[in-house]
Amino acid sequence: MNEKLHSVYMLESKDGRVYIGMTGQPLAQRCRSTAYNGCPALKKAIDEQGWCSFRATVISDGLTKSEAEIMEKEFIALYDST
Repeated sequence: MNEKLHSVYMLESKDGRVYIGMTGQPLAQRCRSTAYNGCPALKKAIDEQGWCSFRATVISDGLTKSEAEIMEKEFIALYDST
């Protein structure tokens, strides 16, 4: 059985705040209005600024879940992000 592949991505707001995340979904599907209910600070920023104020960038894709988890933590530390 093939393992689901994951991506690590960055959301950057126009004011320079950065969010690092990982997903097993296509990024466009992950970045929808209700997707961040579990991250109140990011959800609030999206609600206030709108998605057009954010730039989404895939950092790396084609990763196993464990590879994505490690990379996500590394980039959170690198960007001092959440």
